Amino acid sequence: MKPVVILGAGEHAVVVIDILRAMGGFEIVGCLADKAGPGDHAYGVPVIGGMDRIEHLVQDGYAAAIGCGGWVDNAPRAKIYQRAATAGVEIVTAIHPRAYIAPDVSIGEGSVVCAGAHLGVCASVGRNTIIHCEALVGHLSRIGDHVLISGGAVVGADVDIENEATVAIGATVASRVRIGERAIISAGSSADRDVPSRSRVRGVPARLRGRKPAP
Repeated sequence: MKPVVILGAGEHAVVVIDILRAMGGFEIVGCLADKAGPGDHAYGVPVIGGMDRIEHLVQDGYAAAIGCGGWVDNAPRAKIYQRAATAGVEIVTAIHPRAYIAPDVSIGEGSVVCAGAHLGVCASVGRNTIIHCEALVGHLSRIGDHVLISGGAVVGADVDIENEATVAIGATVASRVRIGERAIISAGSSADRDVPSRSRVRGVPARLRGRKPAP
């Protein structure tokens, strides 16, 4: 049994815990969360400290799973992943047994693929990306690092989705479309053309509704 600590204790941590239990082979030791108090837990897993313990996980003999979610901003999840990776922590990739992963799909370290997700032939998923329940990623599509593909979203074939972008619940992205870095496709929207980096689109068809300021 591989001992694992969940980095985060919120809603997404519960999802990750459920997947690791379904996979088997993991002993979930506890969660790390800065805003939790004594006795707090996620899905029966106790909070055992704050994020300041990340740098001690290697010496304690623990691997980690990223339990921090995202939506409007995936940067916090990216920072937690990068902090753990820099510290040399082994970061677990969580793939639910009821996800469909076609042959030749590549999935990066620390990513989470939920029950009912479908990854088409020769698709690729970067590091620390979430493919949520019942989401579909078409064949030959390339999903970057720290991306969120929400539940029920449909990504067509030969699509490029760049780092830290979000495809919200029930949204669709047409084939051969490019979604720029940190862009957001709002819930239920349908992107039928390229979406610029740091922009937010909404509607059917989806059109520009705002831009994110540069960090």
